[in-house]
Amino acid sequence: MNHSDDDELNIPVSENLNSHAESNKTEIPDFISPNLIPVMALNQRLRAGWKSYTIMLLLLLLGLLAALGQHGFYTYLNGREVDQTAISQTWVIRVGTAFAFLCKTALVAAIGISFSHGFWYSVRRKSIPISAIDAIYGVLQNPLQFFAKDFLVTTKVLGLLAAVCWVLPFAAIVSPGALTGMYTFLS
Repeated sequence: MNHSDDDELNIPVSENLNSHAESNKTEIPDFISPNLIPVMALNQRLRAGWKSYTIMLLLLLLGLLAALGQHGFYTYLNGREVDQTAISQTWVIRVGTAFAFLCKTALVAAIGISFSHGFWYSVRRKSIPISAIDAIYGVLQNPLQFFAKDFLVTTKVLGLLAAVCWVLPFAAIVSPGALTGMYTFLS
């Protein structure tokens, strides 16, 4: 067994590391310093968190591409007669609505992931009353939680994200209605 000179309790390094390894289900070699274990744990947490950040960014990109796709589709149709398009009017509305709902769904999902990260960041770093934690946790399901006493006082950014989550679905209602038709009489 190896004994560390810096260890005041004279606990063998291999026993100390192996007890930590048993709790993490990984085996740590004897040559790794006990001082590196917290750094290794932090690195492991960062590697585990990259997936949610990647998904969040991909959802944001998907939402933006859907919005640009709908804009491009409607720009293509702008000023054209119904007979000049390759698809019928009912399919034009369906495609525009699909773009709008895809954009809304992707953006709300991305904001939901960022809200979750912000929630845990705030709870770990601030002293927040239980009533505010309850309001933060439930605001994405119940808009009445906006009126909780400590909600907006303790977490303004989360309040803004939650408000965007509640307002964004209106984009799926308004944007498909942006396409209008005109009747012209031919003489």
